[in-house]
Amino acid sequence: MSVEGAALKRAKEVCGVLGVSRCTLNNLNQSGVIRGVKIGGQMRYFSQDVEKLTKLPENVTLEGVPPSVAAEMLRVSPRTVTRMADSGEVRSFKTPKGHRRIIKADLERLMTQGTNVGRSPKDAGTDEEQG
Repeated sequence: MSVEGAALKRAKEVCGVLGVSRCTLNNLNQSGVIRGVKIGGQMRYFSQDVEKLTKLPENVTLEGVPPSVAAEMLRVSPRTVTRMADSGEVRSFKTPKGHRRIIKADLERLMTQGTNVGRSPKDAGTDEEQG
């Protein structure tokens, strides 16, 4: 990751723009939602990443939900949600105590796409046959 010529923002600025705490900002950085670099012992965040997050639609937030809640939303097992997070299909972060949280906006995106989450291709479209 090249820092040369990139516009960087301080953590305090980013927190103010996004309306999140420093702890949440750190979690977003660790999960890859926003990229940061350490310069002189202090974190700096790429302006373009901050701009992408501020241009999200109004109904999209960076709220995180536990895998169990995400599983209920998608009608799959919590383990499937964890696998999806590990593979990058949904973004996630860990709380300071190490609990995984799934970005709710990603879950809503999957639900609106109508994808067959957690179902094998041969089972997709067989709801009518079973009912």
